[in-house]
Amino acid sequence: MEFLEQVVNQIDHQLKSSAITPFSYFIESEKIKIHYVRIEHFNSSTYQTAVRLLKANHSFFITVFEDQFKLEPQKVIERLKYHIGESKRIHGRDTNVEKISKPEAFEFLNQNHSNVPLKAKYNYGLKNKSGDLVALASFGQVINMRNGNKSSELIRFCNKLGNRVVGGLSKLLLHFKNTHNIDELMTYCDAEWSDGKNYEKLGFIKIDDLPPTNFVVHLPTWQRTHSEKFQKENDMTNLNFDDYRTVQNLGSIKFIKSFND
Repeated sequence: MEFLEQVVNQIDHQLKSSAITPFSYFIESEKIKIHYVRIEHFNSSTYQTAVRLLKANHSFFITVFEDQFKLEPQKVIERLKYHIGESKRIHGRDTNVEKISKPEAFEFLNQNHSNVPLKAKYNYGLKNKSGDLVALASFGQVINMRNGNKSSELIRFCNKLGNRVVGGLSKLLLHFKNTHNIDELMTYCDAEWSDGKNYEKLGFIKIDDLPPTNFVVHLPTWQRTHSEKFQKENDMTNLNFDDYRTVQNLGSIKFIKSFND
């Protein structure tokens, strides 16, 4: 299996693998735990049962779907390295905050974030002493809430692949708060890659668990599309369904950070 070979060679030579379902494997060592899910024979009910059992036996594990790895293998590997601390460390104090244009932000996210870039109102980045963009945070429109608070959303944050800006997100959040005078900030955490503890360390409070979302994967290209969008954009009567599979992610966790506490 290509994924197992890559993580053994690049992440940890001590990794061990065991079949969890007919289409998924649990790969673990002292450094990291990964549930790798193949697509062709994916079954939703079997998958959800496996996830419940894994959660009962492990405090946290990363979930990697086959299509994500096949489409951008090195992005996935670098993100796994980040989780075990094998990234170049850059101190936030050695960077400067700058407002980033939408085209530059889109390009940076497309190259360095594992999820597709989303529309954002504001983009702020951290640049090192050489002027290279090494981290980026995207924020939504600032809105006035019914309770009188000014609120916004942290939509995306990522470091440059292979790098970790220590204190980078905290620095960007403080800059955004001071620049736009907001009272609170909301964000969503991808439950496949995080349990949210890093957000809690930054003062975010968990509000809710959001349910899984369905996606359609095109096997020949490994392209993933939200199921509702897929149905709207395709004539279902003319599709070769052998080329498609529907999968479920693990949902997300909603957090809110108040700056007035």
